[in-house]
Amino acid sequence: MDTDLFFLINRGMQNSLLDVIMPFITTWPFVLFAVVAVPVFFKYPKKSLFVVGLCLVALAVGDASSKLQCAEAFLPEAEAVPGA
Repeated sequence: MDTDLFFLINRGMQNSLLDVIMPFITTWPFVLFAVVAVPVFFKYPKKSLFVVGLCLVALAVGDASSKLQCAEAFLPEAEAVPGA
């Protein structure tokens, strides 16, 4: 079943347009982001700053929680992060 699904996606769902576009997206992902984000930022500056702030908070919370989870999983009990 897994190999059938893989071959269906890999061979059956090819798109020649995406074959041309994807190398640019994977090489310069921030260019695509800038093309979308910059006009939105200038059109809605207050909402955009709010969204950027929420993204930074989410990034900080995710980083802190992953650090605590990794410390519990990989460090011996004596070296574990206090308060984790």
